[in-house]
Amino acid sequence: MKNKKANENFGIDSVFFYIITGVAIGFVAIFFVISMSKYSSTQATIPSGIEKDFLIERFLKSEKCFVSSKFFGARNIIDVSKFTQESIDNCYPYSKEKIPAFQLQLISGDLMLDKRIKTFNWNDNRDISERKPPRTLFVDSNSKTSNGVMIIEIQNP
Repeated sequence: MKNKKANENFGIDSVFFYIITGVAIGFVAIFFVISMSKYSSTQATIPSGIEKDFLIERFLKSEKCFVSSKFFGARNIIDVSKFTQESIDNCYPYSKEKIPAFQLQLISGDLMLDKRIKTFNWNDNRDISERKPPRTLFVDSNSKTSNGVMIIEIQNP
């Protein structure tokens, strides 16, 4: 066996195997590309209502809106002194584009607080398009922090 030479026809004998393997790998690659293109295209779609969610997050997480500046870095701590019509007008400025209207209600049983404010484009004569689930948060009033809830109602443009 030591002196046995390699078969010169090795490539010719296995050409059929290589052709079948190449075709199978090609089909697998095509199937993979097609399935990934369908999957990735659904990942690129923008969910409906995301603009509203970003605007709501602005109300709840921006110091320019209602978040207390005393608790730097803390989120969902609403300062009652900032929860005014003037603050919402500065936080949600007038725009010529059609944007959703919001009505915010801040409730805290411990502070005996139930206050509503509205964006400039809220129309009292129209029905509410959507009511978000109440958001539990903390309410800061005169250095006293207590539990509270914010109810957010939306009117579509």
